[in-house]
Amino acid sequence: MKYLSWLKNLKSKKNLFYNLSANQIQFEEKSINRLFHPIICKYNLEKQSSVINSGINYPTKNYPAEFDVNFNFGQEHFLAWKKFTFKIKNKFTRGNKIELKNLNEFDTYLKTFSIFNDFTDILNYTIEKKYFIELNLSFYTKLLKKINPQNLFILAYYESSHNFLITAAANDLNIRTIEMQHGPHPEFHLGYCIWTKIPKFGFNTIPYYYWCWDNISTLVFNSWIPNIYNFKAFVGGNPWVEYWKHKLPYTNLPKFILYTLQPAPLTLELLFPPEIIKIIKSKKITWYLRLHPLQQENLNEIVAFLKEKEIYDLVNIKDANNNHLPLLLYSCQFHVSNYSGSIIEASLFYKFSIILHTIGENGFKELIQEKRAIYLPPNSPNFESTFNEIIDSFELTDNKNIFQNKLVESEIEESEIEIEESEVLKLFN
Repeated sequence: MKYLSWLKNLKSKKNLFYNLSANQIQFEEKSINRLFHPIICKYNLEKQSSVINSGINYPTKNYPAEFDVNFNFGQEHFLAWKKFTFKIKNKFTRGNKIELKNLNEFDTYLKTFSIFNDFTDILNYTIEKKYFIELNLSFYTKLLKKINPQNLFILAYYESSHNFLITAAANDLNIRTIEMQHGPHPEFHLGYCIWTKIPKFGFNTIPYYYWCWDNISTLVFNSWIPNIYNFKAFVGGNPWVEYWKHKLPYTNLPKFILYTLQPAPLTLELLFPPEIIKIIKSKKITWYLRLHPLQQENLNEIVAFLKEKEIYDLVNIKDANNNHLPLLLYSCQFHVSNYSGSIIEASLFYKFSIILHTIGENGFKELIQEKRAIYLPPNSPNFESTFNEIIDSFELTDNKNIFQNKLVESEIEESEIEIEESEVLKLFN
């Protein structure tokens, strides 16, 4: 069987990186995960690692391609193998199993009574979900037993049911589970905090280790991690930002404001209120509009909106989306956003952010308190004058990623971001 052959050929590796293909980006004609692959390169983990790319495969090859697990192939043929073995097993055990062949008829009968409609939907969903969980948990357990990694790295454990399942399988096998921070960790994030009852050894579907970008991002874990056995949050830094800090040369891009957009529930009218449009029309400085990945399919709609507001020719969408985000953060005068995780990444590049939305105000309170950002809602009385004062106050100093803002009188030094390198090295030793 193809599945058994695939499983047999998997190599034992110390590190396994599990990536949904939706998190891939194109870089130097390769498809990479921007947070995983810099780690693999920095710590020379190529020979010790395998990379799983689950989902749609990109036409360009992945990096490092020779260590990719042909995951979609294995999963597809595992399902075919399970169907085949079930038929064989069923042939010899039919007399000893409870038959559910009349379930559909029973379900149809119950639906003739409107009072049972919700019950039958829940019943069918529960049966399907239980089968899905058991089947895929078995697949991940077999995969992990064969690769036998010491570490499993994932992004956003709650992003899909498959993330939960591979995490649960790894925890059950005593494989260290590590989630790489992929965005903000505000104190109201239900995926990471505001938990009132936690088992002594944690939940088996969540990771035990949390690799955070900065000190502020670890704060949300402090309310519960000290009380849970063997859980840890540490500052590992943002691997993509750290990579670009060592790569970036002097850039001669024109002076611009970088505006990182958010998708729904924010509408275009909320992203571009009259106050923002007025400042763009003042032509004091060019605006680069960075689309969220989920907005790419709505590009024509966005362009049409900007043309209707007569600002399309005053902004730059092409360069803002063809260049990598770190290059833009490095080169911009300052950054504007509603509540994007790019606000943290901007601070890691020592760039100031203007936060427009109250969600961002609550999510980045520490950055605001440290004067790395300011909350400035468009409906505030002095929005235009304050925004223009910030434009006038910023100057890119030589070739350094350090800014001096005359308005807030704050200078950010590189030394303020402390990566716990010893904690990182423990993972790979």
